Parts: sequence; C-alpha cells; structure tokens
Amino acid sequence: NYPEAIESDEEAQVTVGVTNDERTAAEYTVVAELQQVRIDGQSVVVIDEQSVGSYQFALDDGETWRQQLTIAPTLVGVDLRFAVYLYRDEPPESPSGETAYRKANLWLDVEPAGVSSSN
Repeated sequence: NYPEAIESDEEAQVTVGVTNDERTAAEYTVVAELQQVRIDGQSVVVIDEQSVGSYQFALDDGETWRQQLTIAPTLVGVDLRFAVYLYRDEPPESPSGETAYRKANLWLDVEPAGVSSSN
C-alpha cells in the first residue's frame, strides 16, 4: 500500500522493516533517500538527492526493527526513486546501492502543488 504519486506540498508515509537473520546479534544502519535519477545505458545515475533519514540500531537474531519514514519531498519529477540502503555497522560517506548490504527501491512521482492528476 505504498504511494505512487504525491504533490510537492504533501507527505508520504512509508514503513521500513529489517529482520536479523544473521544467526547472531548485529548492528545496522538504514539510510533512506529520495533521488532524481537518469538511466544511462545499463546504469542508473543519481542527479539529485534528498535525505529522508538515517537510523542506527542493533538486533538480536530473529528480531525485527520497523520505522515509519515521512517523505516530505523537495524534489519534483516523474519516477523519483525512494532508495533504502541497509548497512552492517556504519555506512560509507556516500551511500549507494553498490555499497549497501541490502537495498530496496520505491518509485514515486512528485508533482508540483495543485497539479495532481491522481484525482
């Protein structure tokens, strides 16, 4: 039940969950970003990005962490990527899908306020 389109003056709620299946206690960091991207051949190039949040937590084996994130977009465009990167321990200075332990993406259209075609 994730949002597909919102206006720039709206907020979207997305719940992110992580379950530790490592068979031992582990420390994690989740980094969430809203990104404007361009497809360049076989790769995706990030043109602009907006931080949505960074969360550090520890889980015992079998434990689950859930966090509701609020996307309040400052970027406008079609097919913006809401990227969630999971890291064991600390993330690098520039988080990306290539450096993440696990990743998930959600595509979102953000239209200027008052222009929504979803009604």
